[in-house]
Amino acid sequence: SWQLSKEFSLFGGYTTSFETPTLNELSNNPLLTGGFNPELKPQNAETFEFGLRTRNATKKASGEINVFHIRLENEVVPFELEQFPGRTFYRNSGKSSRSGIELSFASQFSKSLRWLANYTYNDFKYKDYRPQAKDFSGNRQPGVPMHLLWSSLFYENENGLTGQFQMQYTGSLFADDANTTKINPYLVVNTRIGYRFDLSKTAIRIVGGINNILDSHYFSNVRINSFGGRYYEPAPGRNWFVRIKFSI
Repeated sequence: SWQLSKEFSLFGGYTTSFETPTLNELSNNPLLTGGFNPELKPQNAETFEFGLRTRNATKKASGEINVFHIRLENEVVPFELEQFPGRTFYRNSGKSSRSGIELSFASQFSKSLRWLANYTYNDFKYKDYRPQAKDFSGNRQPGVPMHLLWSSLFYENENGLTGQFQMQYTGSLFADDANTTKINPYLVVNTRIGYRFDLSKTAIRIVGGINNILDSHYFSNVRINSFGGRYYEPAPGRNWFVRIKFSI
């Protein structure tokens, strides 16, 4: 890293990595010959990154921007077969790339109030991927949103009162290598409030909140390349909770 001034610093790096398939990935053999999948190769990656960090003189605000590019060969990709629904197999994708920008910001507005936010832009694509006479070269990699924004406001005072307001926006993404099934973007907003007090020799903490205030319809998990359109694992709608904790 390079310290430009008291408030700004630059950083960058280049790394290479080698990742062998896991035991689970190897043992799910799509060739159905028994034993490990002999065609599944290790994944290789080259990572380039460059960024800027800043923190103001009072240390009440900080930010970071990071630009990255990753070149991959033989990336391990999940898929399913018609005759084995629900079972996941794995294959290599040839060449792919992951480029993006990450932004983060934090601010301490007061002793009690703090704000955090980050945004990520992802451009993940297959460069050379031709499985089973198909050509997915140039397609976006499934399961990765192009835009992801998260923000949270925290409050905590000396009297034991706490609160949090959180939101996350997830951009559209694809569920399959062919880019034929698109998952719509969604916004999830959560909030909670808590209070801590002492009763005799017992510390009591009460927390309550509402998750998914907007009652957004979204998926907690997307099964990549699932056969028969079984991509979706729905997330809960609007829900609330109350917790009471005793500490002696």
